[in-house]
Amino acid sequence: MTLEDITARFDPEEGWYDIFLRITDRQEENNSVVYVAKGLYEGRVVGLKVEVNKDMSAGLLSSGEINQEAFYRNGIRFFSIGSESDELVRALSKLYQFPTVKPFSESIVGAMTFSLNEISVDLTSKEHFKFKLCFRDDSEDLYCEMFCNIDLVDDVIELHEKDEDYRENIIKTFTN
Repeated sequence: MTLEDITARFDPEEGWYDIFLRITDRQEENNSVVYVAKGLYEGRVVGLKVEVNKDMSAGLLSSGEINQEAFYRNGIRFFSIGSESDELVRALSKLYQFPTVKPFSESIVGAMTFSLNEISVDLTSKEHFKFKLCFRDDSEDLYCEMFCNIDLVDDVIELHEKDEDYRENIIKTFTN
């Protein structure tokens, strides 16, 4: 499997630093699927584990309304895979222009997850699933959001910025 640069798919003129990681491994658990996702940044391998809850309902109803039952505490959680996760933090730190020397968190980084899909999540299918992630919703000072897309057609996990103002707190969340 060939890894690509995590920034290869974003347009710098848009101003967003969205990153793309190749799914290199998948492990099915009772209630979730754990993906290992990796890429390259400045010649170094970067990556992390992403655990996704299997049982998430469609967040967007056919009526156009939001399904209030489609919010999941820790619906998506991030884990370190060691030095490659530390390199990911360094890459984000550089891209977001918020310097840090801290490693990726040793504890689990979970997010309130909202499914942005019109179908229930089925991680056995070849689909593209989109989620909005809210981190640190218990802290006004550290609260931040981002989007996570899981493309099971091309085996890619995308982490998209929601707002530039969240960059510092994203770094702090991944290094707490």
